[in-house]
Amino acid sequence: MKPRSRKNKGREFQNYVRDTLLENFDLQQDDIRGASMGAPGEDIQLSPAAREKIPFSFECKRQERFSIYSAIDQSIYNSREHIPAVIFRKNYMNPWIAMPYLEYLQLFDIDNITPTLELKKKRLNIYNAIDQAVLLDPEDTTIIFYTVETNKWIAFEFDKFIKKLKNICTNHKKQL
Repeated sequence: MKPRSRKNKGREFQNYVRDTLLENFDLQQDDIRGASMGAPGEDIQLSPAAREKIPFSFECKRQERFSIYSAIDQSIYNSREHIPAVIFRKNYMNPWIAMPYLEYLQLFDIDNITPTLELKKKRLNIYNAIDQAVLLDPEDTTIIFYTVETNKWIAFEFDKFIKKLKNICTNHKKQL
């Protein structure tokens, strides 16, 4: 694939993530932007208004093969005080998100989760892990894996993440 095609593919994925966030949260068009390809920093740039509802720093990967650990490192590096997250997908697959496990529990007010699959591997092919986990539980697939530094991360479908986050925002609004 030519570099231009790769960048277009990545830009389309960033636009998909941006549009999904805009559709699901009460935000203005200029509250969420995709970064230009190759630019340093977060792939999805959020305004202060967007950041109140979406406390994440997103790294987007639209690749058939990639190192989830490198993407995590990049996300952590760019995240500053926000929650690092990697949104990824390959052809013919729905997008997934990976984020730190403890932040997941805290944000969604959960004590613990029983994953479909838990992996402790130095070299992890995340797409193979997803395929394996979906075979075990196609309805509610979650994967827990560990980074080289033994930090625990969770991966699950991006659509389910959006629903959970939207639910938190809705409940928070009702409480105010």
